[in-house]
Amino acid sequence: MSICSIIAKAKNKLFPQKQLGLSEYVSKHPSRFGYWMRPANDLQSQQMVGAYLTAIRDELKNGGYIFVKKSRAADLFRQLNELEACFKPIHIPVMADLHEILDFEDPKELWVIVEDDSLPYETLASRFKVAEVIIRRNIAPQLGVPIESSKATKEYFEKQKARGFTLMMFIEMDYPSVKGFSVIQSQCRALKIATCRITRESEHDRRLHGIFNEPEHSEDELASRSANTIRVYGSGPKYQAEIKRDLSRLVHYYAQSVNTQQGSTIIHEAYTVDPDKLLLESNTGLVFGLDDVELIDLSK
Repeated sequence: MSICSIIAKAKNKLFPQKQLGLSEYVSKHPSRFGYWMRPANDLQSQQMVGAYLTAIRDELKNGGYIFVKKSRAADLFRQLNELEACFKPIHIPVMADLHEILDFEDPKELWVIVEDDSLPYETLASRFKVAEVIIRRNIAPQLGVPIESSKATKEYFEKQKARGFTLMMFIEMDYPSVKGFSVIQSQCRALKIATCRITRESEHDRRLHGIFNEPEHSEDELASRSANTIRVYGSGPKYQAEIKRDLSRLVHYYAQSVNTQQGSTIIHEAYTVDPDKLLLESNTGLVFGLDDVELIDLSK
């Protein structure tokens, strides 16, 4: 351990900083940034969902799409009701019919698509793949539409600016993504689509799929998702390996780059984070932003 790390940890223990609430953190960052949240237990999952929805509550009236497992749906309904949000819960027996309600420019409703997680993992993974393919097909044309004149360009951007953000959220839909979906998701920023994905699987959980010959996640897709989102880890031993590795990579990246004020600040912030504080499951979480890293309070 370096001298800088020892000093930073000592200062952190002697003069602990007040933790920012997750909802406040999300509110301070534009909705165009995608989030990937990693709860370690049921309570953290509820806290992350509640914090994110609270932060974007003014955008909920614009409509959107929330995919959630049946076992988590009742909690979601409660949280949406507490926010006085209007929503329409449905189950789609044939996932290919998702295209009938999918419209990210004008979704009409805040749709809550409930999946029956009592079904076999292979079945749910297959349905989720179909959903992502349809979503990608719906979003991708907007990215490639040619704009033929300066007037059309102006009208297009005025229309984009005038409309609010549309929500796309996945709550514990812990199934493999189709190739390239993480890139499409990152491009949602330009289309005013706010994205949040909450998953409960750690790298150790994912190893079990291979053992039981279940559909497996693509490590390349997960790495791309990680690079294109703001990540939030819940405390507990579940994500310790990933947290320590991400902190190490962050310090190494900025240490190798030009010594800028921003780089020095991020390295200092990374050194002040003590992973041992996250060993016990609690309301504390760790956020890796696009230009910061800090401990946060998941309960507010």
